[in-house]
Parts: sequence; C-alpha cells; structure tokens
Amino acid sequence: AAADGKSIEPGHAIDAQGNPTTDPAAGLKGAQLPVGGPKGFGLGLMVDILGGVLTGSNCSFEASMFATTEGGPPNVGQTIIAMDPSFFSDDFVPHLEAMISELTRDNDVRVPGERRAGLRRRHEKEGVDVPTTLLEQINALADA
Repeated sequence: AAADGKSIEPGHAIDAQGNPTTDPAAGLKGAQLPVGGPKGFGLGLMVDILGGVLTGSNCSFEASMFATTEGGPPNVGQTIIAMDPSFFSDDFVPHLEAMISELTRDNDVRVPGERRAGLRRRHEKEGVDVPTTLLEQINALADA
C-alpha cells in the first residue's frame, strides 16, 4: 500500500506513539493490530497468559521487540495444546463442515485460510499482479 500511495483500512495498525493510523508507513513504524475490540483483547490476554504466565516466561509487556536489536532476548514462552477430536466425538469432521457451511452461507464470513486458498487458485490460473513500482524496484535490485 505504501509503495502505491494507498491507505490501509482503519483498525489495522497503530503508529509508533500508539495512535490509530491509516498511513502504511506509520503503521510499519508502529504495530499491526491482529484483532481489535474486546474480543481481540480477550484473545491476546489468553495468549499472553498461556505463553507468558503459565510458562514462567516474559509476558508481552516485559518482552523486548522481535523487530529490533534493542534490549536482550525476548524470553517469550510457548504453550502447545494438542487434542484428538476423535476422543470427544466420532462426528467431528462432518459437524465442523456443517458449522462452517452455516457460518459462511449467505454472508461475507470467511474461515481462516479460505481467502489464501482462493487467491492461490486464481494466481495459478491468471498469474500474480505485481504493482509497477514494486516491479521496478525488483528489477533495479536484480540489475545491481
């Protein structure tokens, strides 16, 4: 978006001072917002508890940034939860398929990976559309 002079959607990024921004360059200096609102906060809190508090590692407010060399190692933890769906139910897959079908019917709801899979199919048929400015930058690097 920055290379093409386009804005990003509201609610997708904050600038370096923590203010909401639609400027992609300011967003790159700040942070991308993965999920917004109360649900996003709850999801982030759950991940911080499982990955930081439960493992005895740093929580997000204590960890140094991954994107810079400032500070020491982030010392973040990970929690891996593995479940065998057949332990709970023999009809997990058909029940999941029915749920996804109901959620996505007659509206714009997408499930994770659906957009990527659709774009991949389209790109395999039609090729990948590369903005002219980006193509010029790639060619300049290749010629250097």
